Amino acid sequence: MDKNRDRNAEDMVQVSIQVETMDMFFFMLQHTYHSISGICGILFSVAAFVILLWTWGTVDTAYMVLLAVCSALFTIVNPLMLFMKAAKQVVLNPAVKTPVLYLFGKEAFTMKQGKEEASAEYRSLYRVRNTKNYIYLYGTGTRANIISKKQLGEQAQRVTELIMDGIR
Repeated sequence: MDKNRDRNAEDMVQVSIQVETMDMFFFMLQHTYHSISGICGILFSVAAFVILLWTWGTVDTAYMVLLAVCSALFTIVNPLMLFMKAAKQVVLNPAVKTPVLYLFGKEAFTMKQGKEEASAEYRSLYRVRNTKNYIYLYGTGTRANIISKKQLGEQAQRVTELIMDGIR
């Protein structure tokens, strides 16, 4: 029985994750621009920029300013607004300000933050998105646990393997 417990403990990874402003910003960017509305917004801004270049000097200045604003809307303005929202959320939201202790196992993970504790099986997650720098564990379509691979350090590969094996 003790050998089984030791073997299970070896298969688990424990790590503390503190969500920082840039982590939240990249999550918001990724979440926004990997949706239909985000893609349409980028296409709108690119189209406005192409029209601006195509009509440069042949239309009224007011029309060119309007096209310039439209072209900057989803490529400059929206990312800046997302950054400000991320910074505000990291500062004001107590759930984000406090580090989360994760315990990753073969089939499930546990999160501990202060006196709160919750567990979930990987298969019960709405979605798992594994990027170069982050693992996003979506509980719903809009809420996710942000796991920074930078903060995972040398355990990043093992955590990724545990999660990916758990969802299969």
